[in-house]
Amino acid sequence: MPVGVIDAQALAKVDPTQGGNVPALAVSRALGQGAIVAEESDGRALIDYLASVESAEYAVISASGHIVGLLHQREIIKAVTGRRK
Repeated sequence: MPVGVIDAQALAKVDPTQGGNVPALAVSRALGQGAIVAEESDGRALIDYLASVESAEYAVISASGHIVGLLHQREIIKAVTGRRK
């Protein structure tokens, strides 16, 4: 199960010639505890689950256990309410 995601801004600061020497943890950020959802999740149960997790982003996992995306809380709020957080 994933515990973090690559931070694109931190990764962009790494000299490409030194990429092999930089640990992944140096250019990543942690996901919150339990911030993982199944790809087929939807509806009220999904919203209730996401509200119970202390995180602003969630790894999306396929039925075969592969990471297929990253779900951001601000996008969920925008989709549900039509407002920006």
